[in-house]
Amino acid sequence: MKKLIFAAASASLIATPAFAASSDTKSFDITASVAPECSMEAPSTVTLGALPINEDPGAGALLLTATPKSATQSIWVSCNYVTNITFESANRALVNPGTVTDTANFTNKLNYGLQFEPTTAGAFNGSTSHKPRVQANPRVFTQTKEFHDQAKLSVTLEALNVNNKRPIAGAYTDTFTITLGTV
Repeated sequence: MKKLIFAAASASLIATPAFAASSDTKSFDITASVAPECSMEAPSTVTLGALPINEDPGAGALLLTATPKSATQSIWVSCNYVTNITFESANRALVNPGTVTDTANFTNKLNYGLQFEPTTAGAFNGSTSHKPRVQANPRVFTQTKEFHDQAKLSVTLEALNVNNKRPIAGAYTDTFTITLGTV
């Protein structure tokens, strides 16, 4: 009889449905953000050095004699959003603060051009050339995508004897500003 009760009890356990424990499911979002950021390595001061002039007497005396001088450097530029690159020249030329009294023959301005090119094609729109004396100041280039590049920055004297004038003696300077910023 003990076997019969045990068998009946076993059968009743098998026939009874199992009840699962209560469950609950929840979904949630995971978020993060990255701040808009542009960064640019500081360009070095561009030094074009002493410009050679014709020291011989005659019609060409004191005119600049060499082919245009230039200097090139590489700077890292990066923006993680659509932005602008703005160029601005303080003087729109290399300027000597000295006074020119014989304006028919002498000048205290030397014109230059600037090139700012990506080293990776398509890295940014390539503000490939800017001539401060004749182009808008400031000049803005809208970038249509994020970029990261070690860009090439070049400064070149435009022409040596603009209007066939002689540069007065002394130092010539300009301050050029490149800004990466919001559209």
